[in-house]
Amino acid sequence: MHLAGQASQRGYAMAAVLVGVAVMAIVMSALLPVWRQQSQREKEAELAFRGEQYARAIYLFQRSNGGQNPPNLDVLVSGRYIRKKYKDPVNDDGEFLPLAVGANQPGPQGGPSGQRGTPNQRGTVPGSSPGQRTGQGQV
Repeated sequence: MHLAGQASQRGYAMAAVLVGVAVMAIVMSALLPVWRQQSQREKEAELAFRGEQYARAIYLFQRSNGGQNPPNLDVLVSGRYIRKKYKDPVNDDGEFLPLAVGANQPGPQGGPSGQRGTPNQRGTVPGSSPGQRTGQGQV
């Protein structure tokens, strides 16, 4: 009789493990969309940072080259306008796709939010806070 009691106890333990696994699966399926959304937000924040770095590098290149656009991103790296070529965190292959290609053409005169004039006239650098002004020796 002693063996029959152990077998029934093992059956209850197996049922408890199955219920535990089922509960964990339900909780994980509820948390998966939250984790996915958080991951997407982190990628978008990193994309915004990297985009600002490229915008700033292009601005500095234009400032020192008479308004000319850089022919490619390698020029920005070799000229030390940007530290490295950043990868696109959202795109699967990691490559940034250019929106427009226009080597050796003057840059746009309009700034963010429809402001007119060059960044020098506004006194701010793209990516800086609105009240922050650039001065001698600041970048």
